[in-house]
Amino acid sequence: MNLELPLDGKSRAKLRALSDVVFGSAASLEILLAFALNDEVYIGELAHLAGAHESYTSTFVRRLETVGVVEQAPRAAGMRRKYYRRRESPMWHLVVAWTEDLLHPTDEVRITRLVSPTEDSSGPGRA
Repeated sequence: MNLELPLDGKSRAKLRALSDVVFGSAASLEILLAFALNDEVYIGELAHLAGAHESYTSTFVRRLETVGVVEQAPRAAGMRRKYYRRRESPMWHLVVAWTEDLLHPTDEVRITRLVSPTEDSSGPGRA
């Protein structure tokens, strides 16, 4: 894995274009990537790593917490900052692999046909 945050301008532009189309926000994929690459992070750190506003980052993290993919880490006595951590999910591997593929594409072309469970090996509509 050769990913380091914050991303440089060219990499960030590629990721943001995809993120905007898929998630409706340019910073969402970078915030997810920051969670995938770090054990625990706080909102200000996430915002810095993703190049996003803290208010957007905070709202996005609350949404991730609501759906159960991140959680608030236990606070040490006297600690004021809220740290968050990712929960086990295959999503984190997908985020890293997807970003790696986008930023460091290989020459290898992989074509995969998805077969529905109701299709037999002879193909759709064939019996």
